[in-house]
Amino acid sequence: MSLLTADPVFASSGPLRIRVPRGAFELSIRNQILIGIGVTLVLGASMFLTQSLLPIAALIGVGALFAVIRNGVASVFAVILINVALTVHGKDATTGNAPSVFDLVLGVVLAGIFGYWLVRIRLIDRETLSHFPGQLLMALFFVWSVGGTIIGITNQHNSFMDGLRELLNLAPLLVLPILYERFIEPGSVAERRLFSTVLFAGFIIIIWNLYVFHNNVARAYFLYQTGRSALDLSLTCLTILILTSILMVVRRRLIIILSILFLFLAFAGLAASFTRTMYVAVLFGIMVVWMLGNTDERKLGIRHALLAGSIFIVLILPVLLSIRIIHLLLMSFGARFITLQHGTRDLSLLNRFAEWRDEWTRIIQAPILGHGFGTQFRAFNIILRSHEWMGFSHNSYLYLIFKTGFVGMSLFVLSSAWYLNKAFKLSRSKQLLARDRVVIRGVAAFILITLIGAYTGPTFDLKPALIWMGMAFAYILSLGNRDPAKGG
Repeated sequence: MSLLTADPVFASSGPLRIRVPRGAFELSIRNQILIGIGVTLVLGASMFLTQSLLPIAALIGVGALFAVIRNGVASVFAVILINVALTVHGKDATTGNAPSVFDLVLGVVLAGIFGYWLVRIRLIDRETLSHFPGQLLMALFFVWSVGGTIIGITNQHNSFMDGLRELLNLAPLLVLPILYERFIEPGSVAERRLFSTVLFAGFIIIIWNLYVFHNNVARAYFLYQTGRSALDLSLTCLTILILTSILMVVRRRLIIILSILFLFLAFAGLAASFTRTMYVAVLFGIMVVWMLGNTDERKLGIRHALLAGSIFIVLILPVLLSIRIIHLLLMSFGARFITLQHGTRDLSLLNRFAEWRDEWTRIIQAPILGHGFGTQFRAFNIILRSHEWMGFSHNSYLYLIFKTGFVGMSLFVLSSAWYLNKAFKLSRSKQLLARDRVVIRGVAAFILITLIGAYTGPTFDLKPALIWMGMAFAYILSLGNRDPAKGG
């Protein structure tokens, strides 16, 4: 009996992977040139007639799209790079946070990647999109959601473009596991480069959050609610959890020091987010990472955590408290934590309760099918003292029920629960290499705190968070198919 079938975690994983022929559905060089010239002429003429940059944005998007969709590995890397670019670029508040030409170009590329592979794999190559229960449940969720969205188009307060955007935000949870399973070889150079890219992306995002920290300070004094700089807090949390897992196994002094320094930087990025829910969720996630290790790993991890905490208290905290603006900011935000125990006094909580009440009123009007993606509900904003139409919700589960009904939300939650259960089982497997155990512990805790944080935030309408969650799902499937005997 092979090692792969000896463990029930691996034995139920199904087929290893399905290969897609490299030469399938490729155009000749001549046809590629003709198509490129035709697209250029059409969009160039459109730009001249409309006096708008949108056609040229589409042209650039089509060109970039054609360069990456021919290769599955390149598509996965492109999704990660696009995610970082969209996060760092941000939105212009003076234009009502409307997407820029740059955003539209990247959006076209991202939609093209997802659409191309879904069409090619399912319709052209006639292959299934789901080999595992989690994938099947997510595929059923999308089928149900698309049906409800088509019906909801007739709704008075429905935007077709917003519906497409919201579906595109969720698409990584379905598409990324499919691409990873088919094109990323376990233990290959591509996978190692992918891991390095994700860690580097985490470093970039953390630095960016700290760079725009001054926006948080300004908003803390001029608005009631402390401003947030972390546009992609998910990757910061994932970085913290993986570093915590690394500190459970490393014993070399240099690696320990570097890991602790990177951990300090990641916590600084988390602190700059001013997100109370994720503060608590990350601490809970760290404890989950420790619980998933064996006794020796747990002791080593706690010992290194105490070392890091001592360094912070002795060397870093006094410096921070000596900076008056930081001291005042900590006192202000600490007071907001205290108000959490008094739900009738915290304006932020009261505003959420009012929003959820108004959203629930709409939910019960279509509890089974939902209102479809792109539909908005009218809510009263207590802080601004006015009504507003909202297409998202500060409770992602109510958001899914409102958009897809209880059926759609149940399919989504069951799929996520399957991946989470798979991750917990894999983290306990003794067949995994040390590197895989380190990563899977962080991934399992990351999925858990993401699902927890979704209770008070619009997580399931945030493209960056869902792309990293999709990558986590993809890694779980890949690890479940890994054969330790081959060095994977």
